[in-house]
Amino acid sequence: MKKIYILGLLIGLMTACGPAKKINELIGAGHYDDAIELTVRKLQKKRNVKSTDKYVLLLEKGFAKAQAEDLARIEQWKKDPRPDRWEKIYNTLVRINQRQDLIRPLLPLRVVGQNRQARFDLRDFSDATIQAREKYVLYLYDQALAEMQKNDRQAYRRAYQLLEKADFLHPGFRNTRQLMEQARTKGMVNVGIRIENRTDKVLPRKLLDELTRFDSYNADNFWTRYTDWTGDSTQYDYTGKLVFTDIQVSPEREREKVIVREREIQDGWRYQKDANGNIVKDSLGRPVKIPVYRKVQATVHLYEQTKEARIQAQVLFFDPHTGRTLFNKPLTAQYVFQHRYATYTGDRRALEQEILEFTQKKRAPFPSNEQMIYDAGTDIKKQFSDILRQTEFK
Repeated sequence: MKKIYILGLLIGLMTACGPAKKINELIGAGHYDDAIELTVRKLQKKRNVKSTDKYVLLLEKGFAKAQAEDLARIEQWKKDPRPDRWEKIYNTLVRINQRQDLIRPLLPLRVVGQNRQARFDLRDFSDATIQAREKYVLYLYDQALAEMQKNDRQAYRRAYQLLEKADFLHPGFRNTRQLMEQARTKGMVNVGIRIENRTDKVLPRKLLDELTRFDSYNADNFWTRYTDWTGDSTQYDYTGKLVFTDIQVSPEREREKVIVREREIQDGWRYQKDANGNIVKDSLGRPVKIPVYRKVQATVHLYEQTKEARIQAQVLFFDPHTGRTLFNKPLTAQYVFQHRYATYTGDRRALEQEILEFTQKKRAPFPSNEQMIYDAGTDIKKQFSDILRQTEFK
């Protein structure tokens, strides 16, 4: 019993020392904020007792090292003439403020064993943070203007990202939002899409309407807009075609299959008799009954109606200014109408459940060729929509 108690005590001590050791290792490796966060979580549960002194001392150590390192870096960056230094200075000041805000709710903290209050050099960096933010925003704004002067689509997209960040840090700064709209317009790719039918079949009007309603594709992204291609192709940055190359609709087919089903079923009972013709009784004196079986049969006429539509198409993208084909992919879709029903003569009890279900159905009207083409065409639209969503235009 004593050995078990000692073993439990050792395990408890090892467990208690584990987090402190981990925190110390993080500090030694220079991961101060990770160490501070872990220590704060421990002290949120219990503090200002002697057993938590080790965490308070580690928090003092980690905080002092983190603050000293960050403030030294800020002073070094201030001497750097490059304007991008303000991004580093601002982000570091934000980190310092977050670190101080993490500790403040715990204060005051005591080191009980040393009978003193824990020391943390908390300062007000609000003015310095605002100043750094404004200089950083100005840097982002100037960088965006420089990108926009390149008059290049990718440069306009980079400018938008810079302006978006500037507007987040300082909403309404100068004419940032007007420039964002201009950068997006210039960075946008406009793709004109045309639907062509090169088959001897007529495409249903409903399908054509759906294919040219590009807002239903959910394919537009932030930098790409798809529209119906009308007029001169050079008014678009890129053009695309969905070309229907072949449409086949099979004849209406109806096949009949005759099958015979037999089953042995219980059909009543009789008394069991012994060799002398006397009725056999069980241990309670009751007559013993024996099931009587007989075969039943039914003839089933199983009908299957089928009709198929198959569509082949092609998706192409072009550079209208050079005439070069950028993308070419074939598409195939198939729609199958299939309906089964059955009739029977004979004993219904001979039929299994699947056949019984078919007997509950009647002959169905075949869909029209137009409906078949529409149903197969919706699958072509889905495939085309997937291509539009996945294609990236520079």
